[in-house]
Parts: sequence; structure tokens; C-alpha cells
Amino acid sequence: MAGAGKTVNVRKAAKAVLLRNCDEHFDEALARAEALALAHPESVVALRVAGDLHLAAAKRAMTVAKLGGDGALEAAQEAEAHLSSARHVLSTAKQLVPDCVDLSIAFGYVLSESKMYSDAEAEYIRALTIPQPIDPAEHNATYGLIGRLRSTVSTRVHEAKERANLCYNDLTKTLIDIEANNALAKSEGTAEVMALLQKNPEAAAEDIQKAKRHAAMLARNDARVIAHRFPKSARAQYLHGYLDLSLVRRLDPAIDKRAVLQRSTLSILDRAVFTFPNSVVIACFRAKLHFILGDYDAAESDCYLGIFMRNADDPADDCIPPGSIRGQNRDQRLASHCSQFYELLNKIGMAAKDYWISMTEEKRREFFSVRIDDLLAVKIDQFNMSDVKSFVKKHKSWCFWICPFCDEHSKRHTNTDSLLSHMCSKHSRAVLPRLQSVLDKQPRSAFYGITDPGWLTISQDSDQRDIIVFKETYNMFECLFRIPIRGGRTRPFDKSLDYKRSRGTTVLENIKQKMKILVTDEDSTEFAEALPAIHKLWLEFVNICSVDYRGHILSRSRLFLWGKLKKCMIDDPKISAKRISVADIDEMLAIVAHNPGDQEKTSKVHKSSPSDHTPKINENNQESDFDAEDKSSGTLNIELQDPPTSRNENGKKLVEQVGQLEIDPSSDRSSATQCITCLESQYSMSSENSDSFMSDSAMYY
Repeated sequence: MAGAGKTVNVRKAAKAVLLRNCDEHFDEALARAEALALAHPESVVALRVAGDLHLAAAKRAMTVAKLGGDGALEAAQEAEAHLSSARHVLSTAKQLVPDCVDLSIAFGYVLSESKMYSDAEAEYIRALTIPQPIDPAEHNATYGLIGRLRSTVSTRVHEAKERANLCYNDLTKTLIDIEANNALAKSEGTAEVMALLQKNPEAAAEDIQKAKRHAAMLARNDARVIAHRFPKSARAQYLHGYLDLSLVRRLDPAIDKRAVLQRSTLSILDRAVFTFPNSVVIACFRAKLHFILGDYDAAESDCYLGIFMRNADDPADDCIPPGSIRGQNRDQRLASHCSQFYELLNKIGMAAKDYWISMTEEKRREFFSVRIDDLLAVKIDQFNMSDVKSFVKKHKSWCFWICPFCDEHSKRHTNTDSLLSHMCSKHSRAVLPRLQSVLDKQPRSAFYGITDPGWLTISQDSDQRDIIVFKETYNMFECLFRIPIRGGRTRPFDKSLDYKRSRGTTVLENIKQKMKILVTDEDSTEFAEALPAIHKLWLEFVNICSVDYRGHILSRSRLFLWGKLKKCMIDDPKISAKRISVADIDEMLAIVAHNPGDQEKTSKVHKSSPSDHTPKINENNQESDFDAEDKSSGTLNIELQDPPTSRNENGKKLVEQVGQLEIDPSSDRSSATQCITCLESQYSMSSENSDSFMSDSAMYY
């Protein structure tokens, strides 16, 4: 019983010391803690409070040392002395009670602060693997310091295990950062070259390159060890691929770098992308590698993978070198890093433009038509080409109007008279029958709204198969590939009809409100003054609810032909067999994240595109048929703008829409530029230039 009373007194004394420390009487509290530990050398409670207060004193001294000045050296020495004392008392306590997770955490943290990382790692691992841990509160006076201790033993043990895991993860990140920086420094070969020059000041350039190559090999080997040691770290796996590429870059020019990159570096990154599907950093690096290898389709896919990525990891956790991606928060860092995807997409477009120019005229003409059967491979929706052919054959037209109040199986009206008559009779509550007489005051031809530009026809090839033939126009590359290169997305046919119905209903409601206040005297001045506004709204409605099959066909044809062009590039022996030079690798490594504040530079980079160097106006100073078609094609014609500066919740909504190849038509630049989860937000339009997006004839289609 005497021993029990003595233990209680030590705990009470330890709590009194801790409360004194809370009142910021640091020196007094530390002195009392040391005295308590000396008086009770076998009391873990006393040793623990002394260790904790020595650690706190060390951290205060380290803060002073970081400020610099005359007292910095003295403060650093003081911090080291306190850390040494903390290590001593906590080591003694751990020997007395080896099965306490909480005590092992405290000891491991002191070791980490002392930069004894290997010992700290071992201590955290030991804490996580204690088979039967004791109650942490038994030897720690901070439990129940104020008020009654209400948690259970199992809860306290579980919480201690969680703290140990968090501390171990933090230490792991620190270790990886240190190892990564050491490996990166080694890969530069500075130490190897200095050692060589000390032995032979007149060493040849070839010998210097060999020394750098040897250093790169040693660094790559270190990175491989780090990757195996930390298999759950995206940064460790990325470092392995990064330094593997660095070694390939330094290989002898006579060695085929393509084979090594495919066999080694690409394999490393494939595994990393599979293991870490939410890492935009790794996805971006693999996209660059695909571009180096000339696999433009895979590079483009990786760019979209990164841009559309949901729940992306913070790039600051994965980037190489550590800390190279700046930003005040995760959203800014994601936006900063994703600027690389847009720059890479620009390079893919420029490469395609150069390849197109190098093609023979005969080869280019193969892209001026496409078989209808091939379009079925473009998996966008259930767009039925057989229905299109039947409709065109029956009505001698590609165009029709839809009623916004009927479903997709309703009649497709081939003229506006039929549409108006249908709505007035079947939907008289929404469309007042009087509208027919009001519209009779205007020539009927004014309301048709669909012209025949003649840029698309259906014909047959030599095998008697139906083909789509495009009108040859100025700059066919721009006409065929500008939209897919710039990230344009094709809206599914049924979704486009739903969108038209929604907008058409809104316009009809506006017409209805004007009709309600329209005077009955058709000969009055008020009636004549009100007519133009109603006529204008009706024309807007007619344009919205018009559908041109050719627009949807062309948008799908563009996707098919863009894939065909990329395949031609990939299969071209001049590209697939081209030797990869150091300059090719350096060009990709030069693409880095644009940090916040570099907006002017970023704007210049990302406004450049393969089409920026080519006029968009034909010889007659007129908009080409293909450009005019974009407004009614089913394609969201979206152009590169400034890269976004942050992500927010709108991005999540856009991702959901993009999953169905949708975009919010009401988005303007102010909101869209804050979202980078999809290309639509990156290539957004302002309300000032919304004509190219959602106004004028037929709105998209």
C-alpha cells in the first residue's frame, strides 16, 4: 500500500508540473520535472514528463536558432542539449515499460527531431507492432490532466496506434524527400566530375560524360532501392522513373534510346500509374514519355486522364524535386501542374499539323471522306445512321424541327408551319393559338432559318458502300481537326435534343408572356410595335429547335479522322523508327508547372496552338462552311484560353457532366476558369463571345 501511495504522489506532482508549464512558467516547470525524475528514477510517469518538457524546450530553442542573429548558435546548442536529455530519459522510460505505444511515439518523435531518422523509423515500426500494448494513460500524466478520464482502455490504445501510424507516415515522407534530394544531387554527377578533375585536370569531354553517366546510374540504382523500400509512395515510384529517364538521357548516342525507354522507363511508369491512379504528376510524366516515343494517341489519352481525374492527389506530395510545385493550397497546385497537360496537347496538335503538311496530296485526300460504317465505331451514343439515310431519302432534306413538349419518338417536322400547327393544337396552354395569326403578319420564309451550305454529301465508293464526302475548302486541316485537337466534345444526340427542348420551352414561355399583353386590335400602333419582338423570339425558337443531321455526322467524322491521323503518325516508320535524341527528352523535361503569379507567361504559352499560325478566313473573306457548321454540329467548339487558377466544387459538377460529354451552357469565364477537372472548363468561353457557343442559328446543331 505504501508503494501505491508513492505512485499516486508522483502522478499528482507530474500533473502540477504540467499545469505550471501550461501557465508558461517553462523554466520552473522544467526544473521541477528534472527534480521529480531524479527523485523517482524508476517512475515512468516522472521520466515521461521530464522528456516531454525537454522536447518542448528544444523546439523553442530551435525556433530562436532559425531566426538567426547573435544568439542563434547558442540557441542551437541549447536545443541539442535538451534533445539529448529528452532522448536519455525517454530511453530509460522505454526500457522500464517496453509495451507502451504512447511512450514509443514520444521517443520516436524525439529521435526524428534529432534527425536520427533511421532510429525513429525503427521505433515507430516497433510501436505499430507491439502485440499486447498497455494502457497509455497508465504512464502519462497528461491523460486526465483536467477533469475525469472518461475513455476506455481499448479506445486509448486504438488512438495511440493511429497517432503512431500518422507519425510514421510523416517520417516516411521526410525520409523520401531526403533520399530523393540526395539521389537527384547524385544524378547531376558533380561529385564524380570533381573527383575525376582532381585526378586528371585535363580529362577529355568523353571521360567527363562517362563520369556523369556513372553517377546517373548510381542515382537510378538508389531510386530503385527507394521505390522498393517505399512501395506505397507515389513520389518514390515517380523518382524511379524520373532518374531512369535521366540515365537514358546520358546513354551513349550510339545506343538506341527508344528501346531502353520502352523496356525500362515506360514499364516503371505503367506500374506507377496503375498503383497510383489519382496522381496527376505520374500521369503527366507518362504523357511526356509517350510523346517522346511518338505515341501521340497514348500521350493525348494521358493528358485527358490527368485533366478529367477525380479526387486527384495533391501534386506537392508526389512532385520531383520535392517542393517544385508551388501554390497556396491543393487546388492552386493542381491548376499549376495541369498547365503541363495543356502545353503537351498543344505540342501534339503542332506535331499533327507538321505531319499533315508533310503528307502527299493523294494521302491527304483520303481524309476528305469517311465510310458510314466506320462512323459506327465512334462510340458516342446510339446515333442511328440508318434512320438518317431513311429520313434524307424520304424528305430530300437533312433538317427537321422538334417540338419541345414531345419526347424523342414524336414527329419530326420538316417545316415550321407543321411545327406551329402542331404546338397550337396539341399544346395550346403553352402556345396560344392566336400566335398563328400573329406570325401570319410576317412572310413565312423568314422563319425557316436553315440553309444548305453544301459542305457534306452522301455518296458511294467503288465498293458501293455509303460514304460521307466533305467539301474541299481552304485549309482542310483546320476544318477537320481544329475542334478535336482543341478539346471539343461531341454532345450525344439524345442529349442535344434534350438541351434544345429545354431552351425552346424557355423561349416559348417568353413568347406566351408577350402574347398575353398583346392588344387585340391588329390595326393599332401598339400591335404593330409589339410584332417585331414576337417575330424575333419566334425566329430564335425556330433556330434553337432546328436539327441538322449533317452537323452530328461531321462531329463524329472529325473524331474518327483525328484518330485516323494519329494512327498514321504512330505507324509511320519515319516517326516510329526515329532515333530519340537528348534534345527530344529535354524538350519534354522543359515543360514544367506554371506557378501562381506566372499568368502572363502562362497565357502566352497556352494561347498558342497549331491553328494560331494559320488564317481562319478563306479567300473570299468569309467564314468557311465548316466553321459555320460548328454552331449546329453537336460539337462544343472550345478553344484554349488561359489556364485555370484553382479548382472548386464546380469542378466536381463539371466532371459529372463531362461523364456524359455534357457542359453547362450557362457557364461563363468567371466560373469556368476555376475548374480544371475537364477540358470544357479550361477551354471556356466568356459571355461576350457566346455567339460561337450557344447563340445564332441552331445553337449547336
